[in-house]
Amino acid sequence: MHAIVLAGGSGTRLRELTESITGRATPKQFCRFGGVSLLQETVRRIAPVASRGLVVVGPTWAHVARVQMRRHPGFRVLPQPQDRGTGPGVLLPLARILRREPEATVLVTPADHAVRDGDAFREGILRAERAVRDARAGVVLLAVEAAEPRTDYGWIVPGADIGAGLRAVDRFVEKPPADEATRLHAAGALWNTMVLVARATALRDLFSAACPDTLRFLEQAAARPPGERTEWLRRCYHLLGRCDFSRDVLGPARGAAVHAWPRSLGWADLGTPERLLAWLRDPNPARPPALS
Repeated sequence: MHAIVLAGGSGTRLRELTESITGRATPKQFCRFGGVSLLQETVRRIAPVASRGLVVVGPTWAHVARVQMRRHPGFRVLPQPQDRGTGPGVLLPLARILRREPEATVLVTPADHAVRDGDAFREGILRAERAVRDARAGVVLLAVEAAEPRTDYGWIVPGADIGAGLRAVDRFVEKPPADEATRLHAAGALWNTMVLVARATALRDLFSAACPDTLRFLEQAAARPPGERTEWLRRCYHLLGRCDFSRDVLGPARGAAVHAWPRSLGWADLGTPERLLAWLRDPNPARPPALS
């Protein structure tokens, strides 16, 4: 599999906390907690199942990302000239992967999550990969059994059982109000981790339906020689319309499947100061030993 690691967030919600920890306004994915950064931990976690990939970052942090990826030569850092939403953040590397290997399978993952059980995490990814290769689904999202009715997570409502541990995706719900979150939790809806495995062409089809102009723009960029491509993107990237991968691309999609990790996976999106602090205080954190 080719990995697409999304590490382009600016970390505004956690800026005060990360600055107090690191001494500078560092996006949390680059902060070294327990010896390694969240980005390094993410890549180490997925490397046994996806040993090559592209790490998407903002231009300010490209050098830091490259330094942190020295132990993972199969992962190249891909800077975005500016933030135009998570849609272009996924499509920029996807267009390059498709250009080189049209039949590729891709793993898309954020770079700022905590996972306690790495083995179970990888087994879920491999199960999704098998389903994609067996043509059970073109896109398989990986979700986790919900522990409580959270209003600050996205949710997936699963539908019919389609075999091999997968269910059809009935619908997505983004950060519901408290009463709806309670109903979702009671009905067995799942927390959306935003980790997915897909045929690259199936993911391209979703972008074609949701934001065709952005797709054409980035496919044209991928077709240019590397030196020319970089300069062209620098000059023209601001022309892209904003696109949210979850809301605009996945939300309207039909035919996706979902695999549910058990609650014991120990997953958390470290997107708020409260969740990050709780994770840092965990006596048994899911963090590898420090890198020398």
